[in-house]
Amino acid sequence: MNKKGFSLMELMLVLALIGILAIITVPMILNVVAQANEKAFLDTASTINKSAANYYAASSMDDEKVLPLYVTYENSKIKSNETTDGVSLETKNYLDYKGKHPDSGNILIKVNGEVTMAIFDNRSGKCVEKEVNDKTPKVTDKSKEGCYLTFEN
Repeated sequence: MNKKGFSLMELMLVLALIGILAIITVPMILNVVAQANEKAFLDTASTINKSAANYYAASSMDDEKVLPLYVTYENSKIKSNETTDGVSLETKNYLDYKGKHPDSGNILIKVNGEVTMAIFDNRSGKCVEKEVNDKTPKVTDKSKEGCYLTFEN
């Protein structure tokens, strides 16, 4: 007698194997995606850092470029630009870079060209910071609420 089809045991075995493969591969895939998001955000932060350095360099030749410049991001938009003495500037992108704005955080370009930043990305869940003595921005595990700059007037 020639039976066609699969028995219940064969189907259960195949489903069990698919489940085991999913348990193994899904965390690996999610980890790769998380690492890619973190790397992309770090690249964005490096681009913003270079843009801030370019802004400082151009400020010596352009009277419209104001220093110090304090940029605040909120909800992936520029919330405000101001000087450290509290003068509000036009809310526009003074830093010339391509790409997505950080979800939140701040960037400070001082009169002497020092750049500091603390910016946060919701997709990667990471904070990227750059202190005065750092050459490049670094990823930290600070929360969104803890990822901001403070400065003295």
